[in-house]
Amino acid sequence: MRRLNKYLSAVLVALFCAACSTQVKEDQGHGPDTWQFSNAQSQFFVDRGEYGKALEQANLTLKRVKAQSGKSHPDVSIALSQIARIYALMYNHRFAESHYRMALKVRKQAVGTDNLLYADSMRGLGTALYHQQKYAQAQSVLESALATAVNRVGWKSPQLLSYLRRLARAYEIRSKFDKAVPLRDRAVVLAEQKFGAGHPELAEAQARLAYATTYNGNPARAAALFERSLPVLERHHGANSPQLAMTLDHLGAAYSLQKRYSAAEPVLSRALSIRKQVYGQSHLEVANSYERLADLYKGMGRAQDSFNSREKANKIRNTIKTRI
Repeated sequence: MRRLNKYLSAVLVALFCAACSTQVKEDQGHGPDTWQFSNAQSQFFVDRGEYGKALEQANLTLKRVKAQSGKSHPDVSIALSQIARIYALMYNHRFAESHYRMALKVRKQAVGTDNLLYADSMRGLGTALYHQQKYAQAQSVLESALATAVNRVGWKSPQLLSYLRRLARAYEIRSKFDKAVPLRDRAVVLAEQKFGAGHPELAEAQARLAYATTYNGNPARAAALFERSLPVLERHHGANSPQLAMTLDHLGAAYSLQKRYSAAEPVLSRALSIRKQVYGQSHLEVANSYERLADLYKGMGRAQDSFNSREKANKIRNTIKTRI
């Protein structure tokens, strides 16, 4: 039964890959079953987190496609993109970048650039560049990816969500919050359209918009967005999760920028308490929480509390240094 389930899973993915292949061009075939099956096997191992085996199957797929359809066939770009995605999952972003570039070159020569598969590979390339801290290049590539996707599906399609998120993140890392906010706004609209009110994906989109809005000079709107998303995120991640602590940090920052210190203190204190429970007393994340409280107390004019919190942060950092 276990083997049968494995086989059926592989066949289902193979059928999906065949459907993707038909999008390449109407007069292009599905490609031989052999490469589609090995591609399905690759995805099967990806889903199981067995990336070494997935990469082996993906390289076999590439070899078969080239042998049976030629090096310039558009299906070659599908195989190369799969290899790139696996390298990205393995945190080998340099190899992911090189394979996305090869995939884009093949697809451009075979069917042009005005298609979603090209946009998808551009998005992957931009993400690989981002993770290598090549932020200016990543921004440029992700802008092109979004433009192509919009041209194909329009601004109202939820298919744009991942494009919007990744480009917004590229803007944010370069402190271009004025450009990030409209993208985050659009992502909230599309997330609500796709998932509905009260869904964790919508709450995540609202929290990301709130973060960008905070540093784009509107902490009051940001606080309202964080307050709206916080109960959903707490239910989804749990009351003592690192993800919730991060959201609390951002909400505390939004309150602090409005000088709503009495509202910020319990929020930041709760974030500290969560991190102590998750990481223990002597962890860098705990030290960072103490630093945030120290900054808050300084703004409140509570010099002694600020000093004490910073001392605790420094003590933790010194303890960590002695372990290294």
